[in-house]
Amino acid sequence: VSGASVTFSGGGATPVTVTTNASGIATGSLTFPTAGPASVTATVTAANSACSCTNVSSTPITINVTTQPSCLVFLLPPSGAVVAGQPTTLTAVVLCNGLPVSGASVTFSGGGATPVTVTTNASGIATGSLTFPTAGPASVTATVTAANSACSCTNVSSTPITINVTGGGTGGTIQVLPSCWQFNLQAPLPNPFTATLRARVSPAAAGVTVSFFVGGQLVGTAVTDATGTATLNASLNLLQALSGSFTATANVGGTPVQATGPLPPCLPL
Repeated sequence: VSGASVTFSGGGATPVTVTTNASGIATGSLTFPTAGPASVTATVTAANSACSCTNVSSTPITINVTTQPSCLVFLLPPSGAVVAGQPTTLTAVVLCNGLPVSGASVTFSGGGATPVTVTTNASGIATGSLTFPTAGPASVTATVTAANSACSCTNVSSTPITINVTGGGTGGTIQVLPSCWQFNLQAPLPNPFTATLRARVSPAAAGVTVSFFVGGQLVGTAVTDATGTATLNASLNLLQALSGSFTATANVGGTPVQATGPLPPCLPL
């Protein structure tokens, strides 16, 4: 029977009505709100048929509705020293069925710091910065909310990690300078990207070792010149290039310092 209206209903889902095609087939979609057995029926209404087709229902079938899988959130520990009163870069990865979840809101919180919410990139990576007010152990968590995902991603949290926050000092500071990355056709896999990373310590001093981190991983060190500037040419993998930021750490005047800044692609590419 073609052109018949078929209503699918049951299991607490909102009913949906569709029309049969020339083969008498109707295809519709129901969204069940809860897990468990769901009794579903198809009811048809068809005019101009040789049969009586008004409010004729199928034999109910029972569907076993399982719980929607949950997103997985992995919070990576920060690299380098974490100092009270200075921003600390944190990275989280959000996966659904093993695939990255883009456009998800991730909130980093804990340790007395003001929570910060950022969005995952195409690789499911979120990078944010927390400033811990006091020294001591800080328990930090990443919590995700993502719509339009095959998994349940509302208020799903990572396993908390404990960060050792050291006391701040007045020995000096570090500032990241404009930096960028570009694709390098000559570089072997898995690191086909080259980044020029720059940072400056204050007070300016030569010979200070500056460590550079991208995507939570150490990519190299450089020594400052007379102006207090350190420059590193580093090879990056795809995830590092897409992380969007880098962190520079150093020990200035006996005080561990760090700073984080953006890492965009060089223009033109």
